[in-house]
Amino acid sequence: MKKTLPDNNEEVTCEIGLPEKMGMHLRPAALVAKLAMHHGTKLTLIVDKKEFDAGNVLSITIASGLIAKRGYKKACFRGDKKVINDLKFLAEFNYGEDEKGNQAPLPDELAHLRE
Repeated sequence: MKKTLPDNNEEVTCEIGLPEKMGMHLRPAALVAKLAMHHGTKLTLIVDKKEFDAGNVLSITIASGLIAKRGYKKACFRGDKKVINDLKFLAEFNYGEDEKGNQAPLPDELAHLRE
């Protein structure tokens, strides 16, 4: 009989602030997708009850059109608690952008996104 490891993932849904100024454009979308890839878990972006694969930059970009159209400042994300916690932390640093929408340094805790 094949043994499997226990599932240690804890799926959560959380409303998280979106990037200020420029919205969820390519750079922040790429960082969100990198988080999903780094953790190796599914991450879903939910906008108006529609689900988008937040591990895929194109899918996030499509969702961002709806986000911009509606003027949302926050969106729901569903995924493993670890990736959601990293995403919340990334949001605290405005997805690596300064107040003008230029690239800004990320804290060492998110060093895995610099690669």
